Amino acid sequence: MDYYPFTAASRVSLSDTRLLLDTDTKFKIELWERLKSSGGKSSSLYELFVSANNALVLWWPAYITVNRSRNRHGGLIGMKKNHGTTKARLDARPLFGKRDGLQEAQLAAFRRIAEMADEHGMRLYFLEIPKYSRLSNNSDFIELRAGMDSELSAVSGRIIHAADMDFDDNNPDYFTDLVHLSGIGANTYTKALMANLAAEVPRLDEAE
Repeated sequence: MDYYPFTAASRVSLSDTRLLLDTDTKFKIELWERLKSSGGKSSSLYELFVSANNALVLWWPAYITVNRSRNRHGGLIGMKKNHGTTKARLDARPLFGKRDGLQEAQLAAFRRIAEMADEHGMRLYFLEIPKYSRLSNNSDFIELRAGMDSELSAVSGRIIHAADMDFDDNNPDYFTDLVHLSGIGANTYTKALMANLAAEVPRLDEAE
């Protein structure tokens, strides 16, 4: 599971309507109740049940082709050879601040996912994907991460911090912005993660 302190510090919102593509009416009603309790606007209700993803119906063939290419290669559309950006551009990016601190609704969701993993006998990992050093060394980010560590210490699941990996978070070629890895960065991180997990996650062919 993605372990990102700024998510836990965000108010509940519908950040990406594509999440609704595989959900039913019951889920949408429950989501609306959460949005409403967090100060959601009536326009969110219309978006949930009427307008979300309508545009995708019109240009789905083009959308899915471009989106698959982006996911396969990493980074941004048109970025050459999966490389990242430059130090100057990363240093010019604004930081996020600590917002209003960790949100209980978000933490409750993390805890519920841990409970579901226990219920189904699943091994759970909280993965902190590397962020560019300018963000990961920021005092607000460090404070929120420490708070998340404390909150999640009581649940089952292993937290794997970016700092646990053999990964250079100061290499701008590994990032497209402060938060997202480039194709090269994602490939390098995946190899480091697999090395970290090798001792406790059996190979699929061995498990069979």
